Amino acid sequence: MMFDASTLISDSRLAFIQGQYEVSLTLAKEVLLREPKNSDAHQCAGNAYMSKADYESAIDHYKRAIENDADNGDRYFNLGYAYASDNQPVKALEMFAKADEVGCSPNVVGQLYGEWRAKHITGRDFMRRMDMSANTFYRRVREYELNHGITEPTSA
Repeated sequence: MMFDASTLISDSRLAFIQGQYEVSLTLAKEVLLREPKNSDAHQCAGNAYMSKADYESAIDHYKRAIENDADNGDRYFNLGYAYASDNQPVKALEMFAKADEVGCSPNVVGQLYGEWRAKHITGRDFMRRMDMSANTFYRRVREYELNHGITEPTSA
């Protein structure tokens, strides 16, 4: 059977979305055995470890993803999120600032927005994770809603 890293990474992402974190991790590790510098595989492994609350392993994989893809702001954001989850706020803020400097995809803000709307995190958590003031938070929420056609009023 031929090795196909992109298919294994896609399968790892799908397993993660479906809540199959061990499967996601196994697939990511399979890619890393053959391609130890594959940033997407490190990202998938980091995500799986985050879901298992193994923050040390998640941080290690997110760092490796950055080593091989330093121009991707989402990778810095994920590392910051892992640091925040591991109760390392100074490092978290440094990574959030770097993510903002490099530039993040709309998915990052969208991910936190979804958690906030589902009431999994508070507005204060959202602001802390994105290192933003209350005014910026409310402005960003409104911008996000306008850009995504969300018309129902928020509790912001």
